[in-house]
Amino acid sequence: MWLFFGIYSALTLSVVFAVYMLRLASPQNNEPLLSETTAAPSLEEKKTAPKKTPAPEVAKKKAATAPTPKKPEEKKPLVKTSKPAKTQPDNSIEVEKQILAQYPDPKITPLLEIVSNWQNIPPKAVPKMVAIRVPVEFEIKEGGKIIATGKLPIGATMSVRKLDNGVLSLSAGSSMPVTAALRIDETDLKERIQARYDSFVRKKMEGLESQRNAERKRILKAIANEEALAVYNDGSDPRFDPLKNSLRKGEAGATIELESAVKWKWMGKETIDGVEYDTAYVVIESETAFGLNEKEIKCALLNGKVAHWYDARSGNKL
Repeated sequence: MWLFFGIYSALTLSVVFAVYMLRLASPQNNEPLLSETTAAPSLEEKKTAPKKTPAPEVAKKKAATAPTPKKPEEKKPLVKTSKPAKTQPDNSIEVEKQILAQYPDPKITPLLEIVSNWQNIPPKAVPKMVAIRVPVEFEIKEGGKIIATGKLPIGATMSVRKLDNGVLSLSAGSSMPVTAALRIDETDLKERIQARYDSFVRKKMEGLESQRNAERKRILKAIANEEALAVYNDGSDPRFDPLKNSLRKGEAGATIELESAVKWKWMGKETIDGVEYDTAYVVIESETAFGLNEKEIKCALLNGKVAHWYDARSGNKL
């Protein structure tokens, strides 16, 4: 019995072993396991494997997400802006031309021409006093005897008695006058005449510039004031009626008649000698031997009545 049991166990083990070997030899068991496919690469594979570059989609995504600067928002005006007004043409050149035409530069004779290069000095140009440039020795006599001598220093002033052929007769003192005869170059006569001439020219030009400035102010004021932009017209406006009545009466002068008035211009308010007047300009035309001549006169009205007439160029009352 025990022998039979031993044989049976040996056969059973043999069969189990044979089945196991058959399963090992089956093709299904040649498939790699999941753990084998995910195994890490060997050291040699790591050395030869190329470096991986980021996919283009990733780069595009990064570029797309990069922040971009925003343009500043333009602030809209709170109110509507109107188109710029048309600027008036620059008429300063024309204004200056008009001023120079009314107040031209004066004709001033050069000094050397007046004194004939110091060879013929007009008596009116000779000063009353001069300063000497050389010392002047003098003697004081009494009873025919010399009682004192002296010397006038350089820079002393002496009175001019006469100028003859470039020689000055001079005197100093009153009770016992000292006399001397000096050439004009031995005194400051030329400098004194030059100073008087320069003062004359300066005052003349200052007066002229004052007239020009007054006219420039009047013109610019008229340009700036829309009410004073009236141009010369035929005088049919009723505002000119008081002017016409005044001209009929001869209040602007006997030689100025209403029939000679050819142009009229209303200039509006103007302050004259501290009084505010309405002013108007009239052009009077007259015939001369050389053709027609135009003269501009100015009227100042107070309370609708003519108060004064002026010569528009000189400003003098008529």
